[in-house]
Amino acid sequence: MNDLIKASKEANARIVFIGDTKQLQSIDAGRNFQKLQVTEAMKTVHMKEIVRQRDEDYKAIVKDVSEKKIDSSFEKMIATNEDKRNRQRARKAGRNS
Repeated sequence: MNDLIKASKEANARIVFIGDTKQLQSIDAGRNFQKLQVTEAMKTVHMKEIVRQRDEDYKAIVKDVSEKKIDSSFEKMIATNEDKRNRQRARKAGRNS
């Protein structure tokens, strides 16, 4: 890691690390990414916007999970799935009539 940082300085280049400290890491990783953040050896930017889920219902579920509102996330998940099943049934019923 030190060699990489030294080489980037010599080349007047930037190193961009992308990751999630909350994800599981391998034992050999040594938590370098987390160490760099904790020691403030690098500027850290936190992404707050949910971009993977496009459906607003699913975004609300993921937001609750990220805020550790587990009961609420399960309630929303159940309601969302029931709603989507009901809409599918209604579409099928419309095609069969």
